[in-house]
Amino acid sequence: MQPKVRPVIDAPRQMITVEQIRASYQNCNAFACEMEFVRMFHTVPSREDKKWGRILFRRPGTFELEWGEEPFARGIAPRRVYLIGGKASRYISQEGRWVQEESMEIALGAEAGVSGGLSYFTPSLLLRLDDLLPVHSVKEEPDRIFEGRPCHCLVGTSENGIFKRLTVSRAPLCVVELVERYDISSCEVEATTTFKNIAWNA
Repeated sequence: MQPKVRPVIDAPRQMITVEQIRASYQNCNAFACEMEFVRMFHTVPSREDKKWGRILFRRPGTFELEWGEEPFARGIAPRRVYLIGGKASRYISQEGRWVQEESMEIALGAEAGVSGGLSYFTPSLLLRLDDLLPVHSVKEEPDRIFEGRPCHCLVGTSENGIFKRLTVSRAPLCVVELVERYDISSCEVEATTTFKNIAWNA
């Protein structure tokens, strides 16, 4: 008599929320990553804008951000935002000077637009600032395979109408890819930020 073969039943997929993602970052004590930003303008001919960045963070008072334009081979020094001894400073490479700001939020916000959001999306989550994560009509899509591992996928729209898709690793609960779609002067734009070599509480 052959033994009965029990069917394999997948465990129920755990749903996640934006609030859980935010809490995960707020409870993280040490974080580091590299970032790649690609913004595609769907024009004729199409064009793209690339940036790179990296973050080093450790509670309670260490934060370092560097970012720059691609390709780095142009020899332009990266722009920087540092939190040192409780004081926030940013380095404007084109002018070759440091600027001390009243707060970290002001320092990061000053770089947000020109950095394509690299200076604000993840830093604001780690530093418990007003972040760029809020989206409306959030829904969870089927899991995505991202760099060989299954990840959560959330989609929604921000207050100003920007479509957002968040690819979120299961453990730790952190964003590994952010896709945004919006229009600039009747031109459709898609911006993708990828977070690589993430070190979480290491």
